Amino acid sequence: MTSTVIRRYFTTPDRLHRVAADFRFLVGIVNRSRGEYDIQLRQDYFNVYYKGNSLAKVSPVRGSKYRFEIHRAFATRPVREVLRRHAHSGPTADSEGTGPYVRFVVDAENVHRFLQARHLRRLAGNVARRNSGEEITFEQMLKTDNPPTNERIIIDRQVGD
Repeated sequence: MTSTVIRRYFTTPDRLHRVAADFRFLVGIVNRSRGEYDIQLRQDYFNVYYKGNSLAKVSPVRGSKYRFEIHRAFATRPVREVLRRHAHSGPTADSEGTGPYVRFVVDAENVHRFLQARHLRRLAGNVARRNSGEEITFEQMLKTDNPPTNERIIIDRQVGD
């Protein structure tokens, strides 16, 4: 039997502090969403979820930039055009091909404008129009019916042990 180690952290304290400072606004949005939005740490990146569906994978890159990967089903052409205005570059050439993800590179000073509440609502609207399946819906109901407290914290939707 093989053991898998779950790595849910940033590998350097500097990277963690940088992300925490640049995305403080997003934590506020998540906290006010009553469980509809969520942030999940991964190894050196994080995902922003809406109702159990990943809206964006966010990775710090060189300098003070971030790479955003958003599924094409959620970042429809009108949404991509709006997001492009706040990006340093993107969508990248490969994202306009046949791949499932659209990629943007955003300067730290523009991440708030890029992920502002209005843009998140547009992405979330595209999630809502797509059937996410019974399992994700059930997991999301458990989460929203059991809001965070000082006694417990939900670390992820699915964890193998």
